[in-house]
Amino acid sequence: MTEFVPPGTRFIDLPPEFPMKRGGALAQARMAYETWGDLDPQGSNAVLILTGLSPDAHVTSSDADPAPGWWEAMVGPGRAIDTDRWFVVCVNTLGSCKGSTGPASVDPASGMLRRLGFPPLSVEDCADAAAHVVRALGIDQLACLVGNSMGGMAALAFLHRHAGLARNHINICGAARALPFSIAIRSLQREAIRLDPNWNQGRYDEATYPESGMRMARKLGVITYRSALEW
Repeated sequence: MTEFVPPGTRFIDLPPEFPMKRGGALAQARMAYETWGDLDPQGSNAVLILTGLSPDAHVTSSDADPAPGWWEAMVGPGRAIDTDRWFVVCVNTLGSCKGSTGPASVDPASGMLRRLGFPPLSVEDCADAAAHVVRALGIDQLACLVGNSMGGMAALAFLHRHAGLARNHINICGAARALPFSIAIRSLQREAIRLDPNWNQGRYDEATYPESGMRMARKLGVITYRSALEW
């Protein structure tokens, strides 16, 4: 279990005891982010992108990291989200393990990986952590909040919990709530991982990774990401 952090990533610390929606607090955590473009003198041209489940904060290439980003065709000079016009911020979701604190991060208190000691996470927690980054960057109000997939769900929570922090919103394949069928499938995905012999109660390493369980969980997910019409 390791973190992967793209080379252009920057960090902002969360409050020492970051409160979690389902109870408790996350101690000594950080958020990973990248930016493109320039914030105008009025601070009025900021766009925040909240990612889906898997991506890091490297949404498009930059001088700090020239490798193509996961949304290279959409974000950049002259593109749909024009970095010549907008100050674009993308955060790595809390819990993602691609820069932001997650189960693969070291707990400073113990010196050990957090693993299953990481508290239960909700989209509201992801939204609150992203809002902290926005305010830490000195942005009073976003011109637009963009969320896709799980990021769309976090964006709706962001708008609800931090009213007035964004003037506009673009939601791509997000949802206001999970339907019972979706909840049932996610339960099967988690069970597939736990039943893998290499799961080892979450105490696995790179040599004994629960690959078969993860593969099955991902297959179940991909099946449900398409509607009957798409199939």
